[in-house]
Amino acid sequence: MLASALFAPQLAHADYASELTRMKAAPQKDATLFTVQAGLAALSENRTAEAAGHFDAALDVIEGMFADTQAAANARSLWYEEGAKDYKGEPYERAMAFYYRGLVYLLDADYENARASFRAGLMQDAFAEEQQNRSDFTSLMLLEGWTNQLLGSNGQAKDAYEEAMRL
Repeated sequence: MLASALFAPQLAHADYASELTRMKAAPQKDATLFTVQAGLAALSENRTAEAAGHFDAALDVIEGMFADTQAAANARSLWYEEGAKDYKGEPYERAMAFYYRGLVYLLDADYENARASFRAGLMQDAFAEEQQNRSDFTSLMLLEGWTNQLLGSNGQAKDAYEEAMRL
């Protein structure tokens, strides 16, 4: 399947047991980073259920960054000390978490949720600090187009493909 081909070569070095140990030992403020890494390692070993669980846990935290709380405001702030912030990732890293979760949904033939993940990843990419890096994640656009096509939403697929071509 295309989804397997998209990530298998890059993840061949990952060791799920080691990443799981690292995740459990990680400081709470870095838990999201290590959770995504454990998900990638699980994915590399074709443990899709475990990968999905790790990505879901990381995405819950990432999405919580936009809540109306003081901790979320601190995480978004440019003036709050970086060392004191919980790690949520840069916009590209957050987009990648949605990308990987979308791939797992594709492997499970859950095209609606795959499309939603790819769209959410595009939204995270839109938060890039530098204008030239905003909303330019072509792989997510292509995958959104493909999932639209799989769902029979040809007009939306065409729009996504055209946006990718424009970039």
